[in-house]
Amino acid sequence: MKKTIMKKIAVLSAAFSVSGLTLTGVAAGQSVPDTVKLFSGNNLGSTSFFDGFGPSAPGFTILDYAHYSDFTAIDDSHGRKSSNFTHPSIQSVSNVFQFSYASPLSVPGGLVGVDILLPVVDLSAHANAPGLPLSANGTNIGDVVFGPFYQAFPVIVHGRPILAWRAALDVIAPTGGFKTSDDVNQTSGYWTINPYLAMTILPLPAWEISFRLQYFHNLSTSRASNPPAYPGFDFKNGRAGDALELNFSTSYAISGNISLGINGFDVSQFQSDTTNGITVPNSRATALYIGPGVSVKTHGNDTLNFNVYLPVVTQNVSSGPQLNMQYVHPF
Repeated sequence: MKKTIMKKIAVLSAAFSVSGLTLTGVAAGQSVPDTVKLFSGNNLGSTSFFDGFGPSAPGFTILDYAHYSDFTAIDDSHGRKSSNFTHPSIQSVSNVFQFSYASPLSVPGGLVGVDILLPVVDLSAHANAPGLPLSANGTNIGDVVFGPFYQAFPVIVHGRPILAWRAALDVIAPTGGFKTSDDVNQTSGYWTINPYLAMTILPLPAWEISFRLQYFHNLSTSRASNPPAYPGFDFKNGRAGDALELNFSTSYAISGNISLGINGFDVSQFQSDTTNGITVPNSRATALYIGPGVSVKTHGNDTLNFNVYLPVVTQNVSSGPQLNMQYVHPF
């Protein structure tokens, strides 16, 4: 079975943050606001069906991702809509080009290569009076992602593949558009080290189960989106706490070219954010999304995936429905 890499978008929607002062105010005993948040993009569901499969021979693969998000709520640490905003709306439309190269270098059991992802993101944001306003940075490039990968050859039993997996070490560079005065920017503003493991299991010839487990190690930054200004506070630096994310999907082939399934993602931030080196309480982000999906094989080896994601659990994040389309074309 020839499948190409189902890869991620590091900034699939927008790498935006809303300060802790804006979200919930500065809590009693909290000396600093939450200025640098876990970015909203970080591959929330952009990987899809058959994610563990990749190139079976040296060469190039181009993937194109289109993603639309309509965040209509900003949720606090209790999962409730923040009372500081009246009918907030944060919309993002992104397109990401991924260039994947599998090297002819001989390695045991698979192939090695490198990925580069180049995103373009359009952002809009507003909130009605009497709540706090929101502003976005329009259209600009997003954060570039690059790194090496190892793609294992599929495990074949009785003439069919039953397992495929890939490991990678990506770096997310803060190259995206940024304005200090805007609440929503294309960049996270910080460097991130992003190792992951992707795997696909096929219990039956028409049934696949895929997942991707990712770790996000975020570095400190001196940039923040619209840091709050109040007496006694001067923003110097901040760091979003590290996080784990699990993307998952399963599908069943109803014909030779069409598979139907469900997909979702779960992101859990297990370290608190810091501002000026001080830990910010109640700042960890949590998001669980689930929805339907379809995978269509077009001419040749091309693949087209559609995914819908609906929020189930959201804390310290913006929330709303998300749509994802992924087109894969090997050369």
